[in-house]
Amino acid sequence: MPFTSNPFASIDTPPNLGISIALLAIVAFTFMSTLYHGKRTQDGAKQPQGYILHASVTHGRYLPVESKHAFTYPALYKLVSLGALESGSLNVGFRSSWAWAFGYGNPKRRITSINPGGYLSSGREAEKGTILDRLDEILRRELRESLSSTGFEEGLEPLVDDAWMLTMPSFLGWEGINPLTVYFVYSRRGVQPEDEALFRYVVLEIHNTFGESHVYVLKVGEGEDAVESKDRGYDHQWTFPRQFHVSPFNDRSGYYTISIRRPTHPPSSPNAISSLDSIEFPKPTVRVQLYTDSATGDRNANPNARGDLKLTAILRPTAAYPLSGPGVILKSLIKMPLDLFLTMPRILYQAWILHYGGPKLDVYLRPEMRWPGLWQGSIRTGGGGVKWLGEGLSEKYAKWRVERFLQRRVNETGISVTLVAANPAVGTRLFLPEGGQVNKHQKNEEDGWTWIDDRSRERGANGEKEERHLRIGYLSAKLFTTLLNTPSAEHALLLGCDTEGWFQVSSRHLFINVFSRDQEAVYDGTTLSAKAQDAGRSTLQKLRMRPLLSQVSSSTPLSGAEEKLVPHSRKHGVPIPVPPRHYLDRLASGETNFSWFGVLDYLYIFEAANFIVISAQFKLDALERKVFGLVRARLVRGQEPWMAWEKAARVYWGEGLGVNSGVVGSV
Repeated sequence: MPFTSNPFASIDTPPNLGISIALLAIVAFTFMSTLYHGKRTQDGAKQPQGYILHASVTHGRYLPVESKHAFTYPALYKLVSLGALESGSLNVGFRSSWAWAFGYGNPKRRITSINPGGYLSSGREAEKGTILDRLDEILRRELRESLSSTGFEEGLEPLVDDAWMLTMPSFLGWEGINPLTVYFVYSRRGVQPEDEALFRYVVLEIHNTFGESHVYVLKVGEGEDAVESKDRGYDHQWTFPRQFHVSPFNDRSGYYTISIRRPTHPPSSPNAISSLDSIEFPKPTVRVQLYTDSATGDRNANPNARGDLKLTAILRPTAAYPLSGPGVILKSLIKMPLDLFLTMPRILYQAWILHYGGPKLDVYLRPEMRWPGLWQGSIRTGGGGVKWLGEGLSEKYAKWRVERFLQRRVNETGISVTLVAANPAVGTRLFLPEGGQVNKHQKNEEDGWTWIDDRSRERGANGEKEERHLRIGYLSAKLFTTLLNTPSAEHALLLGCDTEGWFQVSSRHLFINVFSRDQEAVYDGTTLSAKAQDAGRSTLQKLRMRPLLSQVSSSTPLSGAEEKLVPHSRKHGVPIPVPPRHYLDRLASGETNFSWFGVLDYLYIFEAANFIVISAQFKLDALERKVFGLVRARLVRGQEPWMAWEKAARVYWGEGLGVNSGVVGSV
């Protein structure tokens, strides 16, 4: 696909003999059943609303020059009307209720199918069920945001009528990653069935190999490239900043230029046809070009000032056949029996070539997905993250520990806390002191996430009103593991906020006050002696210090000349004081009422659980480094996860660039 994580080979795999024989037998059965039940045809009716497409996909890499690489492979797609698909009118195979050849849902009982759970789905329980409903919800959200910025009311545009969906179906219950699905969205000018349907949007749904998905919403007639910059053979073209990590051999910088050739007619055309031979079957084409940033690195620049062409991918249908019966599907599968199985193997094969072969490209680690509504520069396209990575066991445990701590801590400090997840499926969690109330909602467009204010300002010593509401926005559950694994709140800020950008805070002062033990809420910032630091420090705190000390401390004696060459961060590390105990190690301290939770805490059960979780995480981090070394995988310099504290030390001393430096990095 144009957005595949790793390109895959241009190898025309010969049909497997066994599969071909089985499919031939099914074709014979289908032919006999067609003679008995009558041929299913749409002649004399409306234009077909479903097609099977034989396509050619081409990838080309042009930068770096010494790593040029290109390949082509065949692919099998379905182009279907979402309205017809979800109504069951496109079901194919004996009777429409069975639909053994093709249908909507139930992939395990059909040869090919389109499963709604794999499209535009975030995993939320309250999410609408059909693909068309989710598509409509995404477009309505984009409309609300654009209208709210101009002050107009919602409802100025007609609703979504129908959409062509271009995607790879499942095969024999197997659902691949489906790297690219394209929706060509139409809206009617009026409310009558005979009213003309207008082509309004192109929605690109991108999936990467990590299980994440992202959508780009492109509106026809808005934000399109100038006519003179469009290439011949394409009807529409947009250029916009890249927002989603797909390929491990590219960072997230640069611009996409998307060029499309639209379908020949709307999916719900009211026009009748006399014969299938009298119409032109739709063959929509999609071309994706990735450009580097402009030479100035200014993402507010005009798209025409973009940099050099880095990648090109083209999805071009070569033949289209209406879904008029099972024979059409089986004939295509006989011709390409394995192509729907080969997506992931091809990706891995091309990744091997790019990393270990001639190009020898280094790997960029997967960054966390971006904040919804946060766009680089003034060039904006709609959309955002749809599906995010789920939480692992250690992340769920760390999240539970932090939330339990905050339930008590807000009453001790009088500071309310709001946790805002970038993942819309997780949402917002508000922790209020007893008697606190929420009375104001504000939308912060700059940061792309919602601030929630309560009666959160109190008079300070100087008579000024001081903020008493801490807001934490986080990209992933790494917020919670960072709080659990780092020895202090200041360490967590340095690593998770300043260096990696996993979370943001509204006030560093409030953050330190909340995530500290009462007697250690304020640090003087001085470096303690090694003996003083170690005195009285708990076993868990010593455990938390191990990665930091191993990554930024030099134990080898250096000569005077050598010492001058060693960076300041390497010689002095991170001189942030480490408290003797951690705020998450004894959650029930200070509680006066009896509770079994307090009893378990008193018996050090949860402290032991912390030790197990933190130790396991550090062991896995060490194993990750060994695995990379074993397979001789090469990471882009500076992205090694086992050197996170070394990078944090450079940020602390001003020797390295953090996430707020204005340079596109790991986040």
